Amino acid sequence: MKMSLKNKNILITGATDGLGFELAKISAKNAKNLIVHGRDLNKLKKLKSEINSNNRIKVIEYASDFSNLKTLSKTFEKVISKIRTIDYAFFCHASNIHGTYEITETKKSINLLNCNFISTSIMTKILLVKMKKKNYGSIAYILSGTSIFPLPNYSLYSASKMGLYGLSRSIQIENLNNDVKISLVFPGKLNTNFDKKTFYITNNALNDKSKFSGKDPNKVAKKIFNDVLNGKEFIIFSRIPFLLASISMLFPIIINKIIFKKFVNKT
Repeated sequence: MKMSLKNKNILITGATDGLGFELAKISAKNAKNLIVHGRDLNKLKKLKSEINSNNRIKVIEYASDFSNLKTLSKTFEKVISKIRTIDYAFFCHASNIHGTYEITETKKSINLLNCNFISTSIMTKILLVKMKKKNYGSIAYILSGTSIFPLPNYSLYSASKMGLYGLSRSIQIENLNNDVKISLVFPGKLNTNFDKKTFYITNNALNDKSKFSGKDPNKVAKKIFNDVLNGKEFIIFSRIPFLLASISMLFPIIINKIIFKKFVNKT
């Protein structure tokens, strides 16, 4: 059954770039109010201006660095209060570090885990309380292939996404018998700036940014948006990580050696 966007409010995190940016533009054509999040207020203002030039919708900028948790709950509650409630939330924000785990700075490690996992869990709790009270709402989590099959040199990113998968999957099951819908999204590799913005500790073959390519984020965003409206629980664009995870359970040593040869030997 397709959910309605009439008089509904939408939250998009990580809305100034990539998939979040595309979802924000699509949401603006359908919703009553839209909260767009990003770290850069200037980028948010530019996004708001672009949306307002083509749509009649109230857009609220939410500038926040989710790696800093000190005031997250208060600021999140405050921004929601401007439109009273959130009906649809798309958690698209993420940061990444590339390099072997032992040489990653502790502060950067904590910041990444806060941004990718802890902040999302805090906001989820706030949203769930409100959504379950009115017995309506939808939360979509943008996950990763590393949520299912972790990769070397992306140890912290993999850990954060695996944690988010565990959280969102558990919440999804907890809410199967009500009208709060939880969607787990695995978009696969996208043609965005995410890899280019990754913090690289070491120089290696994977640091050749000319190699980064992937699916059109606009087309992916359209499918995600429609699938979420239709209440789809799993939105999967590539099943390769699931296949690798299954094979790895049967032949872990062989898969480890293959992955080591492909990724670690290049560092």
